[in-house]
Amino acid sequence: MALGGVNLALSLTGQETVIRETLLQLGMEEKDVDEYLPGPVYYAWFFMGNLSAFGERLPKQWYEDRVTLAGKIHGRMGELGISPVLPGFYGMIPQALRNSFPTAQTVEQGKWCGFQRPDCLTHEDPLFDRMAQLYYENQKKRWEILPPILRRILFTRAERGRTLICPDMVRPLWKR
Repeated sequence: MALGGVNLALSLTGQETVIRETLLQLGMEEKDVDEYLPGPVYYAWFFMGNLSAFGERLPKQWYEDRVTLAGKIHGRMGELGISPVLPGFYGMIPQALRNSFPTAQTVEQGKWCGFQRPDCLTHEDPLFDRMAQLYYENQKKRWEILPPILRRILFTRAERGRTLICPDMVRPLWKR
């Protein structure tokens, strides 16, 4: 990548730890958080907002090991002149979070290929800003500096037929 002139690259390694810490800080039960996060083989679909709660549960040490690995990856990227791009908070939440925040403005996203998709928290809800702040603080705590953030809007929209039902999350990002 570096030889090809790439100087930014998406880095998802360790982000499950950031998500886990954010949800725990909001008061979710550890078992509910661990049930929300999928097994590692399903991370690609999880980070795209297509599924949750599928696959094996991971030991706590997994999360710390992934943060350590991410630090090593970020260090090597820096040596090669590549800046890591971390995913931004985009509003995906476990359905169980509604137990703690019953008035949260969420959109159920239904199923994707038979898998239950996470709920979508609207950006107008004050919880969105609170979660985003915790999320970015956890990223910064884990990796000391906050690299460029990617707000992933392409894979996180909820659709029913052809109608986009979460356009309010995407519109503010288009204006920037």
